[in-house]
Amino acid sequence: TAEVAPADGDVLVLDEVHWCVDGWRGHAWTRLLMAAKSGRYRHVRVCGPVEALPLLERVFEANVADGTFEVDRTARRSRLTFEGDVGDLTSFLRARVAERRFVAVVAFSRSSVLALAAAAQAAGARASVIFGKLPPEARRSQLEAARDGTLDVIVCTDVIGHGINLPLDDVVFAETRKFDGTSKRDLDVWEAAQVAGRAGRGDAPGHCWVYGKFNAKAALVKKAVAVANGDGAADGSGGLDLDRAVLSPDLGALVAVCGGEASILHLPNAIALWREELAKDFEAEDSSFPTWVKGGDFADLTARLKKLASPDLVPRDVRRALKLGDLWHLARLPIGERNFDEIAEAACLLTTARAPADFDLVDGEKLEDEVQRLGDLLIAARRFPGILPPGILMDARRTQDEDPYDDALEAAEALYLEGSKRVGTQVQSCIDNARKCIDCGRNKSANAKPSDARCRSCFLAKMRDEQEQRRASDAASMPATPSTPGRPVMLDLRRTPYTPMGTPIVLAPGTPILGNPGALAPYGRGPPPPPPP
Repeated sequence: TAEVAPADGDVLVLDEVHWCVDGWRGHAWTRLLMAAKSGRYRHVRVCGPVEALPLLERVFEANVADGTFEVDRTARRSRLTFEGDVGDLTSFLRARVAERRFVAVVAFSRSSVLALAAAAQAAGARASVIFGKLPPEARRSQLEAARDGTLDVIVCTDVIGHGINLPLDDVVFAETRKFDGTSKRDLDVWEAAQVAGRAGRGDAPGHCWVYGKFNAKAALVKKAVAVANGDGAADGSGGLDLDRAVLSPDLGALVAVCGGEASILHLPNAIALWREELAKDFEAEDSSFPTWVKGGDFADLTARLKKLASPDLVPRDVRRALKLGDLWHLARLPIGERNFDEIAEAACLLTTARAPADFDLVDGEKLEDEVQRLGDLLIAARRFPGILPPGILMDARRTQDEDPYDDALEAAEALYLEGSKRVGTQVQSCIDNARKCIDCGRNKSANAKPSDARCRSCFLAKMRDEQEQRRASDAASMPATPSTPGRPVMLDLRRTPYTPMGTPIVLAPGTPILGNPGALAPYGRGPPPPPPP
């Protein structure tokens, strides 16, 4: 990945260059662009969308001036067509299978992906899945099956839009909204275009569709198809803003902002000051920064630094004994937020992390979470090997090697590989389970939504139970309505109707009830039946 690429060498091939504007990962691409600009690579080839060309011409302006900057424009060899709504997904997939066409169905949650794969298999298609929690080994096995021609349908997230080439004939957007780590939002047009453009490789035409039942937005996909064809990118309709690349401060720059001395307590404010100085420097005529960079949004990094500065996670006496460089490295680790606190605490307190669960005892999403956690531990253990679980370290220390941590890392990598393979082999069971009701275990109807965990019968039964519990709770908590025996009470049944879903109204025995006859119509010609005692 760009994060671990060397800063010098003979040849640099930098793909997906538009990632240089990403607030969290963009600095990795920017670092390589600056290395290429300074001549630390003999030959540089940068790949990306046409919108990136003005930025790259500013990065390599010296090469543009001396004629050593070459631009190769590539175009789709076939046209991509927007076909509209697939209508009935089962009929659509059966027709595509009969025509021997390879289809990708795109969704953005694990439950949606598994449910759509189950629907595809129910339609007679050979289907599998790719989604975010699948580790690389499991993902690789699914891609190999797709390339070998043993699949008719691949149900996946937008991961196919980034460096994955499959011989797809059709791409169906079941969803066009995704969770980006902060909130759920519509795809940007350029994001949708990257996915749509996977349909129709080589000279074969591609076709894009939406599945309206899942609320995919046809207008967004239609615009994305135009951008993928090259019809809308030049006028900026792709929505990809590539004016400046994201520049991230290194630890030395932050220490300099703090006057040469800093602790983890100072770094969150130092980042804010660094961004302010960067903005001022851009405005100055003698700016020391290139005009093609900008400060990014470091909210996630700042939040991690504040956690490391908090005594709730790291006691003050322990924090003072740690090197600032180690804390900075911890904050920058490319690991999931759900595992960050545990890993950071283990690294700071010099303790071992919890051992992964026995892979024989977990399955489904729990197994995926355990393998993902082990992968995050491995990333951190390359700098902090002491955090590896006790069993792995004990086995490594029994060896005669000078550095048992090398053996521990190898053992952890082998365990991670085993877990990844198990996740890959359980994909089919996950798809099968997506069809089943979590209560009765029977298959849900073909019309069930991915979010429906229960079949209709079990769902209605659960609703009845919840209604009865609510009625009993309300009856116990509400005092009797004050009334005098024999004195009529007017009830506005249009506002507080006595229904099984409503709140019982408790009256004194013998109290006549007056009401609008129209309001009483749902109950017949008389008042509602008396509430239960």
